[in-house]
Amino acid sequence: MYNYVMLIGTIVKIQPEFVVNQKYVNLTLSCTRPFRNSEGEYESDELVIRCYDYLGDVVQERLKEGTKVTVKGRLRQSNHQGLCWILADQVLFMGGGEMHAIDAEGKEDC
Repeated sequence: MYNYVMLIGTIVKIQPEFVVNQKYVNLTLSCTRPFRNSEGEYESDELVIRCYDYLGDVVQERLKEGTKVTVKGRLRQSNHQGLCWILADQVLFMGGGEMHAIDAEGKEDC
């Protein structure tokens, strides 16, 4: 089996966090659903994605609210109450006519 998540959306919030000796950035992404609700409107979901180490630093330095991105990652289960969160492996910036990808190992692709 393979644990894989691919999301496309707009950044709503970028928030740095600290846990014991570990820094990460929470990226809140608004993803529009591909279908209309009963009122004929598109709804969107706000999902929180964690970016650790180099990827978190790059996200915090280069991205801002309103930027469109694609996130490739995986689900991680929390130790508390069986909750899951999304761990980013790669972020593709899709703003201003340019595309720029950064992955968790620090590899950049233009």
